[in-house]
Amino acid sequence: MGGTDRRKDSRESDNVCITDVSDIKSDLLFCKELDNMAYASIGVVVVAVAVAVAVAVAVAVVAVDVAVVIRTVYFQDILVLMQHAIINSVREFSGFLVDIVVSIPS
Repeated sequence: MGGTDRRKDSRESDNVCITDVSDIKSDLLFCKELDNMAYASIGVVVVAVAVAVAVAVAVAVVAVDVAVVIRTVYFQDILVLMQHAIINSVREFSGFLVDIVVSIPS
C-alpha cells in the first residue's frame, strides 16, 4: 500500500514530530541553555536590585548623618545668634530707659 510517512521534520510544521534521537538531544540542550540564560538574567536582576537598595540605604544614612550634623551646628549657631540678639536688644532697651530717666527734669 503506498501510504505516506506521517512523521514530519520539526522544521516543517508546528506539530513537532521528532524523527531522530539527535533532534531530542539538541532540543534538550537548547532548553538547558535557555534555562541557564534565564537563571543568569534573574541573577543579574537580583544583584542589580540588591546593589541599588544598598546604595540607596547608604546615601540615606549619609544624608541623615550630614543633616544631623548640619542641624546641630546651625542650631547651636542660631541659638548663639539669638542670645546675642536678645542681649543686644535688652542693652539697647535699657539704654533707652536710662536716657528717658536721665532726660526727666528733677
